Amino acid sequence: MKFLMAAATATATLASCAAPSGGLSEPSTESVEGWREMASRHPGRFAPRLYLAYDALFRQDWLEFDRLLRGLEDLAEVDGVLAGPCGTLCLVAGQKAPVSRSTHYLEMARRALEKANKQTEPNAEIDFNLGAACFLLRDFQAASGSLQQALEREPGNPSAVTLLVRSLLEQGEPASALGWIERAHGSITPSDRNELVALCHYMMGQHAQAIQAYQSALDADSTSPRLWHNLGLCYEESRQAEKARECFARAEALRQSAPERR
Repeated sequence: MKFLMAAATATATLASCAAPSGGLSEPSTESVEGWREMASRHPGRFAPRLYLAYDALFRQDWLEFDRLLRGLEDLAEVDGVLAGPCGTLCLVAGQKAPVSRSTHYLEMARRALEKANKQTEPNAEIDFNLGAACFLLRDFQAASGSLQQALEREPGNPSAVTLLVRSLLEQGEPASALGWIERAHGSITPSDRNELVALCHYMMGQHAQAIQAYQSALDADSTSPRLWHNLGLCYEESRQAEKARECFARAEALRQSAPERR
């Protein structure tokens, strides 16, 4: 069986305490200067260092980021509650850093988030971020466990559902993945749901159902090269060569016209 093209992995974002807007928005010059002044006045405070580390991450100044991160780790050793924001920061760094640094930051994220899980109250966000770190480290079994915990605490988290389904598919468990999709109760978009359902059916050898699900996904996004390519694979497995060729040609044309899309 040929492999389907996978959608981009759902990624975690910085916790609200780790970035001004909860995501990777550019820090303003005024806010950075303010945090820098506060850090110089109160060198033992966690928040100013966290914001400055976030700024270094955004600028991809990895030497400065590492310097600030060492200080944050020291503070988190004293107060385990701080391990959560530290781990989340490392998780984002692991996704933004060059390949040579990525695994290092992801492993740091995993250690910090595991520590946070032991030393803080149950927290769906920490569970999700730990699951994301394990997924990116390709420890899919550990990722599945953390993501299931996240969904027990926050059942409607669409990112957790999507990442859990992909973790299960990576472990060759499409039936379990399909069960989690059915439990989602509309928390993921119809387009995402149809694509995930199609992946499950394809892995179970149920190509007619996979074709139907991909066609439904394409109704919502007809310009996705990935969806057309995967639909072509389903037709190919179903011995419908002409339809498969048409889908592959459509996928290639879309890739040529919009290289940023996969």
